[in-house]
Amino acid sequence: MMVKTSVEWYLDAVNKALICSRKVKKREISQLSDDICGLEEEYGHELSREEIEAQFGSPEEAAKGFLKVTEIREKISAKRIIAICLIVVCAVIIGYVGYEFIQERKFADGYAVETPVYNIEEVPSEVTNPPEDAKVY
Repeated sequence: MMVKTSVEWYLDAVNKALICSRKVKKREISQLSDDICGLEEEYGHELSREEIEAQFGSPEEAAKGFLKVTEIREKISAKRIIAICLIVVCAVIIGYVGYEFIQERKFADGYAVETPVYNIEEVPSEVTNPPEDAKVY
């Protein structure tokens, strides 16, 4: 099992705290990683968790610093509402088209189309005794 460095731990924690798209997360985590690496070069050693948190704040604070949580939640809510509306509209259209198709198939020229239904005792012999050269699946 590989032990995470303090930088990896911090970046993972910030990544989990961010509420946004993968694209935005990747960009923000990359920027934070660059900032931490620059700080390590300046100090000349690998930073501990405490040093990183002293410089950038807790992972939750860093995540809030990158993005305003309320704006993101509003965008997510708007996307969900739009997605739900599209799903409902598609379901209504599919239901209507399906209903019309069924109605068209049931009645041809205004008359009901009969589908033969057999009682188990009334099954024609050609169904129970297929020709010898017939393929039965």
